[in-house]
Amino acid sequence: MRTIIYEKIPSIIALALGFLNFIASKLKDNILLVLVLFLLVEPNADNKGQIVLSFPAFSFKKEQVDLSSAPSDPSFQTASLIVEENNEDEKPEVLETVLPSKKDAPADLMTIDKWKKLVSSKGISVEELPKFEYLKRYAQVSVEEMKIHKIPASITIAQALLESNAGRSNLAVKHKNHFGIKCYDQSNSKGACVVFYSDGPNDRFKNYESVWSCFRDHSYFLKRSRYAALYELNIQDYKAWSKGLKAAGYATDPGYSTKLIRLIERWDLHLLDQVK
Repeated sequence: MRTIIYEKIPSIIALALGFLNFIASKLKDNILLVLVLFLLVEPNADNKGQIVLSFPAFSFKKEQVDLSSAPSDPSFQTASLIVEENNEDEKPEVLETVLPSKKDAPADLMTIDKWKKLVSSKGISVEELPKFEYLKRYAQVSVEEMKIHKIPASITIAQALLESNAGRSNLAVKHKNHFGIKCYDQSNSKGACVVFYSDGPNDRFKNYESVWSCFRDHSYFLKRSRYAALYELNIQDYKAWSKGLKAAGYATDPGYSTKLIRLIERWDLHLLDQVK
């Protein structure tokens, strides 16, 4: 009996080795699958001490955003959108949209920038460009003088444009005198007046340190009693102011008022009288 068993052992061992070899070949062909299963399976011990193999759970639920850390300061300028999800099947509901508030200026309020765009939109020839550049440069100071001294900005800047030839006259370039204002006070300190031929060979004109001081002196100049009647006129009536200047003897040119009116209307300077 023992002899029979001993004779069967090599066959049994050979059969077992063959089976193990078969299993090994299958594992070799599917080694990638085995590794994936090994990584996914997580051994855990239950409350009885037994080893339990569990697979990790995957959740595709959207992660909720915590808005508790959002700035609560009312001055926070960035627009914020608060969204709440009632459940996974429903679409997000917009609860509130907070946008930065901005107080816009009235659409009909005239500004210097609006005036510039309006004049540019009408077209400007190459020959007129120096005049437009001059007007753009001194529009602001003319408006400021209007606010302080109640002289129409259109009148101030039109006079400067005409008297200085858009800032290109010798008197404007050398002495910053843009209004042709003469020296009537002979007690001016040295250098305050210059001899410059205009109506006569000995005409004396004022010399200024800056163009701004010239514009300010022009406002003071029109405060003289001979121009008092002008301030009874409507500040937006540029035609009456132009004729009033000529009647008060501001210039000797008989067509002075007509020239001012033409300049004001060509460049829409009356709009500057509406700037607040």
